[in-house]
Order: sequence, then structure tokens, then C-alpha cells
Amino acid sequence: MVFSIWNKKGGVGKTALSYSLAKDLDYSMMSNDDSMIEIAYPDRAVIDKNPILVDNFVYDFGGFSDLSIEPILKDSDYIIIPTIADYNGAKKLFDTLEDLETMKIPKERILVVSMRTGDTFKKDDIDSLLDNQYQTFYIPDSKIFQKLFTEKKSINEIGNTNGLSKYTYRKVLAPYNELLNKLKG
Repeated sequence: MVFSIWNKKGGVGKTALSYSLAKDLDYSMMSNDDSMIEIAYPDRAVIDKNPILVDNFVYDFGGFSDLSIEPILKDSDYIIIPTIADYNGAKKLFDTLEDLETMKIPKERILVVSMRTGDTFKKDDIDSLLDNQYQTFYIPDSKIFQKLFTEKKSINEIGNTNGLSKYTYRKVLAPYNELLNKLKG
């Protein structure tokens, strides 16, 4: 299977989510944007400005338009769009969704992941904006995201370290694992 993580907005958590999903799925990953994935996921991650389609990969596409990613997006089993819960994030989410619609990507293959859902922009706001046309997952803000690359572990690896970690990160683990289970089919 192939999963692509993309949003035209930078800073929404694409790389952190891609990295964690790749590790928990035991997939390799590829990015078209400069990041630290090759350091955090040695021998399993590559940065390539001209990515090619490979099975059992998670693709982490940069927050910009790049025509070379369109064939991979079209052949992805799911396209995951992380977004941040604010109004600029919503605007870029709709720009990204519009591009995917132009590419004729079926809505059933698009998953929206609202990262850092909180007080400014709530779950109900996103549900109403999307008119329930897309399956959406809501992951609250957490310090776990800061630990992914420093500890070189996935969300599940950090969150399931012990009972205290399970309790501390329970609000992130539940929706993240719901997303992970959806991808596993």
C-alpha cells in the first residue's frame, strides 16, 4: 500500500505524522522536501526531489505545489491531509482539497487529520466546514510531537512506553490509532 501525506501549507505536522505512520506501519518513507527524516529513520527514509512510486511507502510531500507528486497522489491508497486548527490552516486545507478534486481523486481516499485541535478552532468548526464529506481525525496538541525526532520513535513507541506514558498521551493515542487502523484496513 502507498500513503501520501500532503498539504500546501507548511508547519501543519506532515513530517511528524508521516514519520510516525511509517514507523508504526513498518514502511519506508520518502520526501520531496529537505527534512531530518534520513537521520531519524536511517536506511528507511530518503529525500528525493523527483519521487517515484514504491509500494509500502509513506510519502511526505512538502507544503508547496510540485507537479512531480501528482502521479503518486493518484496512485496512493490514501491521501492524508494534516491541517492545523486555525483559519489560515482551513484556507490551505481547502486549496489542497481543490487541487485533489482537480486531479479527480475520489473523496473516499482522502483523510483529513486536524492536528492541534483546541480552543481557537474546534472539531465542530472543521466538521461544518467540510460538510462531513471527508473522514476526519482529530489529534490534540501534545508534547509527544516534539519527542518523535529527538527520541527517534513513533507516537505509539513513545505513548506505550509504560503505564504513565499511556495515561499521559491517551488523548493523542486514541485518534492516532484510529487513523492507523483505517490505513491498515
